[in-house]
Amino acid sequence: MPVKRISAKALGNFLRRSPGEQLLFAEAMIRLVGLRAFLLVYGLKRQPRLYGRAYRPEIGDEANAAIVLDEDRQQLARKVAWAIWRAESLLPFDVVCLPQALVGRRMLRNRGIPNVMYFGVEKGKPVSEVGTHAWVVAGPVNVTGFPQAARYTKFASYPPRDQGRSRRP
Repeated sequence: MPVKRISAKALGNFLRRSPGEQLLFAEAMIRLVGLRAFLLVYGLKRQPRLYGRAYRPEIGDEANAAIVLDEDRQQLARKVAWAIWRAESLLPFDVVCLPQALVGRRMLRNRGIPNVMYFGVEKGKPVSEVGTHAWVVAGPVNVTGFPQAARYTKFASYPPRDQGRSRRP
C-alpha cells in the first residue's frame, strides 16, 4: 500500500490552523483509525450496533428541518467536516463513506450538535449494480458524504437519539 506523502504546503496550511482545528483533526484521525481497528477485530456483524435505530427517510428529514444551529455551531460543524475530510485524505488506507459518517456523527454528538445520518441507494442503476452511500447533515451543514449524496435515494435515516422514538419505521 503506497504511503501518502504530506507536502510542505499542506503542512504549512495545517500549522496555520488554530489549535482547536488541529485537535479536531487529531480526533478525527484517531477515531477513523480506531473504527477501522474495531471493524478488523469484531468484523462486520457488530457494525450495525454503531448506527442506532433506523427510521424512514421522512423522519430524518423532519428531524433535520427541526435542527437550528447558531452561526458558531454551524462553523463548528463545518470544522468537524474539514477535520474528517483532511484526516481521511492522509490515512494510508481508504476510508469509505460509512466510517466517515459514523465518526462525524460521534464528533458532532460529543459537541452537542444534533445531526442526521442517511443511507441511500444509487439512482437509476439496475439492482445488480446499485451502490450504497452514507452521509451526515447537521441542519444546513453538509458534514460527510457530499457532493455524492445527490446521486442517491434515501432509504433509511438515523435522527438524533431524542427524536423519532415515538415514530415507527
